[in-house]
Amino acid sequence: MENMVIPNSSFWRNRIVLVTGHTGFKGSWLCFWLKKLGAIVHGISLSPATEPALFSQLEISSLIDESYIQDICDSRALLSIVSAVQPQVVFHLAAQPIV
Repeated sequence: MENMVIPNSSFWRNRIVLVTGHTGFKGSWLCFWLKKLGAIVHGISLSPATEPALFSQLEISSLIDESYIQDICDSRALLSIVSAVQPQVVFHLAAQPIV
């Protein structure tokens, strides 16, 4: 535990972040922690693929600043969202899992 790095909350405070795949397991956790660190969080993703979903259980859609249920393969919609949000940081977690 002595090598554990604690995130710098002053870096994340009021930082505009866009998370793709925010309805997935890792995306939901990332959004949750970014909000705890004070970030302005926007998410874009398909609807949650499972029920129950961590996204629903953590109430991410009401926790984050904006939740877009949209396929990132729709380049016009994606460009429109990115232009509106103007993120300073992007986490790209959208993927099709093969489990």
